[in-house]
This record gives sequence, structure tokens and C-alpha cells, in this order.
Amino acid sequence: MLIRALDAPVNDANVNLATYVYKDEMNTGLTGVGLTESNLTTYTGPTGDFQIFGDFGPNNNILVEYNYLPATDGGYSCTLGFNPGKPFGDNPTYIVFRHNIFGRGSNGKGGAFGTVTSFDESGEGNQYYDNIWQDTGTPVPANA
Repeated sequence: MLIRALDAPVNDANVNLATYVYKDEMNTGLTGVGLTESNLTTYTGPTGDFQIFGDFGPNNNILVEYNYLPATDGGYSCTLGFNPGKPFGDNPTYIVFRHNIFGRGSNGKGGAFGTVTSFDESGEGNQYYDNIWQDTGTPVPANA
């Protein structure tokens, strides 16, 4: 089931995005316009902690801040909406991902393949900053 968030804040709670936002046998994720996620601990789903996919609708005006994203067995801790080839994946705008803390896990990457992927740094209004590793406080780069 997919919930398209329209100006819907999700704040100050521990929430399993895989259950409450979108879940099927293979993927966890969301698509939305005007979504805010703040002060959460997310729990890993099959693909990672926090995923924005371009499958079901445009992705814009999404703020993700002050969250803890533990290490995941999924591919990446976060996928941030730039999914060329998907129906709505070519132009995520105003995706702001800031002040988040990542767990590394046993492989040191946060996810099986890496930490953050699919962030369009050149997209209109997109910002990625002040995201750090829990253990060292050092920056976590986008798309690494």
C-alpha cells in the first residue's frame, strides 16, 4: 500500500516506514509532495531505512531532518528520489536531507552497497548537508 503524503508531517516518534508508508514483498519506500520526516528512528526494510522512489508520483518538497538511520541489510540506507527511467524519477525537486545520523553496521557502509544513493545534487532546491556517522561524527557524503 502506498500513502502519498500531501503536507503531512511525521514527527517525534519511532516509526517503521516499511510498515506505515509503503510495503510490499520487495520494496519499502515513499513518494510524496510536501512530506516532512523529523526526529525519528527509522527501522530497516528490505531495501533500506528511508527510500524515495519515482514509481508512483512526483517527488518534491520533501524534508528529512534530525533522524537516526541505523545500519541496514538493504542495499542502501537511503535512496533519495533520482531514479531515471522510472515514471517520476527524472526530476525530484526540493528534496532537503539534513542533520541526520547514520549507523555503519559491520561493513562500515550503512547498507550492503553504500549509505546514500540517488540524490540529484543539481535538482532545483535540493539540499544535502550536515549528515554524519553516529560513531565518528564525520560527514556522510551523498551518492557514496
